[in-house]
Amino acid sequence: MFLCGVIKKETIMALPIKKLKIIVLIIILASLAFVSCKKDKKDEKSKIPSSEWVSIQGVKWAIRNVDSPGTFVLKPKDAGMFYQWNRKIGWSSKDPLVNNDGGTTWDDNIPTGSSWVNANSPCPPGWRLPTKTEFESLVSSGSTWTDDYDGVSGRIFRNGDQELFFPAANFRYGGNGSLSSSGYFGYYWSGSYFNSGNASYLSFSSSSANIPYIVRSAGLSVRCVVE
Repeated sequence: MFLCGVIKKETIMALPIKKLKIIVLIIILASLAFVSCKKDKKDEKSKIPSSEWVSIQGVKWAIRNVDSPGTFVLKPKDAGMFYQWNRKIGWSSKDPLVNNDGGTTWDDNIPTGSSWVNANSPCPPGWRLPTKTEFESLVSSGSTWTDDYDGVSGRIFRNGDQELFFPAANFRYGGNGSLSSSGYFGYYWSGSYFNSGNASYLSFSSSSANIPYIVRSAGLSVRCVVE
C-alpha cells in the first residue's frame, strides 16, 4: 500500500519510529529485488562467452551446429543432427537413420504452425533459430567456399579476421528421411514460415548461397543465433 501510493507527510510523522524503519527496509528490499530481476534477464545473454559466437551484420552467430536438442557439436566442422521444421527431434546426419531418442521411424507428416515455437527449439538456452531476414543479411555479407576446412567442405563467412564456417552436410528428404549426398550442399533452417507446407532456409553450394524454401518435413541442419 505504502509502496504503490503517495505517502503524506502527516502520515509519516504519525508513525512510530520502529514502523518507519520497517517501511524503509521493505522499500529498499523491493528496489534490490527489482534490480536483481532485471540483471538476471540480462545475464542470460551475457553468460554466453564471445568465444562461442561471431557477430556479422549485428547478429551473433553460433560457431557450431546443433547436435542433440539443447547441445552444440564439439567442433565447427562437425555436422551435428538434422531437424524437421518446428520439431525438437534430432536425426542422424549419417546413415543409419536414427533420432536422439533411439527411434528409427521417420515422420513424413508436414509439421504445423506459423513459426518455430520456443518449446520446440533445439537451440541451447540463450539461443534461438535465425530468421529469414538474418540469413539474408549473412549471405549479403559475402562468403567463400572451401573443400578443406579441417577436411570438411562448406562455406566460410567472415567478419574481419573472424571466420564462421558452415559445413556442407546436406539433408534428409521429407518423404522418407533418406540421406542426400553430403559434402556438396548445405541446408540450414530458419525459423521463418513460408507457407502451410514450406519454410525458408539457407542453401549453399560451391558456387552460391541463397534463401529459398523447402518442405517442412525435410531434415536440415540448425545454426543458432544469440537471443
